Amino acid sequence: MKNARMNAWVDLAAFIAAVATCVTGYVLWAFFPLGSGRGAMNFLDVSYQVWYDLHFYTSTLFVVLVAIHLILHYRWIRNMRMMLVKK
Repeated sequence: MKNARMNAWVDLAAFIAAVATCVTGYVLWAFFPLGSGRGAMNFLDVSYQVWYDLHFYTSTLFVVLVAIHLILHYRWIRNMRMMLVKK
């Protein structure tokens, strides 16, 4: 049960990081268009650089959590690969 609880927390954190990445990516795309002098712009009183940093760090966190997820499921992945190769 301990592994299931850890998997659940990693999966929840990865989901939250993915949603945050999508939201910050949308804000960057919709409110800071290319060629608009976005360095001097704000959205919700937050500068472009802060939105960009949030996007970068949430994306990095998501990638790290997916790697942890895959490590935690290594045995299952190995067994599925062996099962598919045998058939």
